[in-house]
Amino acid sequence: MLPPKSKKNDGRTSDLAFLWMLTTLGAEWRQWQELAAKWMATQTLGISDKREALGRFFESYIAEYAPYAISDLSLFFKGYQGHKCSSEEFEQIIRSTVAASANIQKGMNYAYEFIDFVVKDVFSEKDNYGNLVPLVLNPLRKIKKGYVATETVRNPLPYRYIQNLRQILCPLPDKTELTIIGQNLKQEEKLLPAWHYRHFKYWVWAQHAGSDWFEVGPELIDKNDPDCVWRTREVTRKGKKITLYQIWSPVKAMMIFIKLHLPLRSSQVRMLDSGEADTWRYENGRWILNTRHDFALGSAKRPFGKGIFRRIYDTMTGLYSTGLYINTNKTADQNKNELERGYIIPWQNEEVLYWLEKLRNWQEKYNP
Repeated sequence: MLPPKSKKNDGRTSDLAFLWMLTTLGAEWRQWQELAAKWMATQTLGISDKREALGRFFESYIAEYAPYAISDLSLFFKGYQGHKCSSEEFEQIIRSTVAASANIQKGMNYAYEFIDFVVKDVFSEKDNYGNLVPLVLNPLRKIKKGYVATETVRNPLPYRYIQNLRQILCPLPDKTELTIIGQNLKQEEKLLPAWHYRHFKYWVWAQHAGSDWFEVGPELIDKNDPDCVWRTREVTRKGKKITLYQIWSPVKAMMIFIKLHLPLRSSQVRMLDSGEADTWRYENGRWILNTRHDFALGSAKRPFGKGIFRRIYDTMTGLYSTGLYINTNKTADQNKNELERGYIIPWQNEEVLYWLEKLRNWQEKYNP
């Protein structure tokens, strides 16, 4: 068996198809390699610099800091187990290996342009007017000549702010907590993505920031449910002191959460349907026939579906995946009947699906 090729003789200096990645880094890099070759084929200037910048991006950043994204590109945008890719992190890596400011700029900007290409090529869909709509945000950013680290070229709200806002609203376990969780797992259990260890009870900032509490009877409170956030208040009514029981509603906080993860307008989020009348029901990552509600419509052969959870059949694999159905689309819905409105986001965003399912279950239990 031949030893693996070193960086010096793996042919990368003249390999614009990035085939060296498969021999030097491994076959699991196939999708990154194909996208890199496809992007490079569209370039006409600065070929050598772009080839070198992508090589550094793959080897120094993805391989070392985000190895979870090697075989699953979507995790580069979503993150995994508390880590999310960012310009700040990538910039530090480039600065540790590159001295010239011009080369730092090229390394950042060419990686950004490549990821922007990936978003358009893989993680976008056409709207009713044929325009591409991105389904994910590019976590990298461009830097201008002269290099001002705090400036952003494209996004009005830098991605690191979006990350911080997500963490404030829905704080995920840190590495220490995940380590403890992993140590307490049973032998046959595997560590799940970080959000699986969170419930609405952890959304403390939203509970204190808003007035989304409503009165309920004490019998409705489930003290064993981590998604049932409740409190008592002593008040005086008609001259008598009484105890009020209140439950916190996560609906408004979920609106903010969805907007921090998906490129949707507030009006679109407000109009999303929980899908309780749909033929198929999304439950714990699987699809089952909806027998929970007697008002469910359609049948297995002719299913009805207007809810946010969308069952998508892949004709190539014969398997089903889960996308998102947005039931409003502003002017594109004009002159359409109700069943033709909206559009599908064919992206199985596990974190968003997890919390949407929690919200639907909460509504069924506490706000029927």
